[in-house]
Amino acid sequence: MMFGRALGIAMIVSGCIRLAGDFSKDLFRLAFRYNLEFGILLIALGEIE
Repeated sequence: MMFGRALGIAMIVSGCIRLAGDFSKDLFRLAFRYNLEFGILLIALGEIE
């Protein structure tokens, strides 16, 4: 149970980092163009866990 919670928290943190990266003004934004979708997905999966 503790492992599942830790994994859920890690997914939420990773999703938040991806969301923050999506809104940054970076030259390599094209390489990471799906960060918004993956960030939302990771946050949603972390909430389920």
